[in-house]
Amino acid sequence: MPSELFLLNVPDGFSESRIRELLDGCHVTTVAFVRTRHGILASIETASEEDAVKAETILDTLALPVPLGIVRGDSRIGQKLGEIVLHLTGVGSGPHSGVA
Repeated sequence: MPSELFLLNVPDGFSESRIRELLDGCHVTTVAFVRTRHGILASIETASEEDAVKAETILDTLALPVPLGIVRGDSRIGQKLGEIVLHLTGVGSGPHSGVA
């Protein structure tokens, strides 16, 4: 079952390839970036809950100038972020793909 993470405060230099490189060993299926007036939001979908937990642990240990905010897709705020990503990109993933 796919699992989704949302990253808040993503640095400008991050790209899909950078995320995939950082999360090598976690089966990342989809990466999407959305620029908002509050910064860059990234949506990362993994193949399983186990991969999402590993990815969250890796991302939580990064030493960045501004800490990443990591939100689980199955949380209430995660569901809202999924709707926002869908609305801004037109690309749905996981449980959010049916949201209109």
